[in-house]
Amino acid sequence: MPRFRPLKHHSAEVWASIAAAGAAGSLLRYVISAEGGWGTIVLANVFGCAVLGVLVARGRVTPALAVGFCGGLTTFSGVCAQALAAAQGHPVGALSVDGGLVARLLPGALVLLAVNGVAGLLAFVVARRLARPAGGSHRTMPS
Repeated sequence: MPRFRPLKHHSAEVWASIAAAGAAGSLLRYVISAEGGWGTIVLANVFGCAVLGVLVARGRVTPALAVGFCGGLTTFSGVCAQALAAAQGHPVGALSVDGGLVARLLPGALVLLAVNGVAGLLAFVVARRLARPAGGSHRTMPS
């Protein structure tokens, strides 16, 4: 089980690094999703999951990188907003919920949530596996 230090033990430098990395991750998400649509939100989330997978595989998980950068880059709130738009019948990026076989079989909101969850998990697992150092030793969670 991961062990984290209580918040009161983190220095001002740690807090500042989380804030700066979070700003960088948020800006990158904005750049990726500037065209809009759920495909760009999925891309940002999957990329963030892959980055976190590499960090875990390399044993380089820090509060700034994991919570700040990856937390700023990935966004469940964005997924929820896009899912709500899809559930209300509004076009969501390249996929309109009133057209296409997938949209007719499942509500667009569920499709969006499933794609984000499955693609994000797959990106994390694949990136972690590919980034594993030679010799196979790696930590699975930050400690």
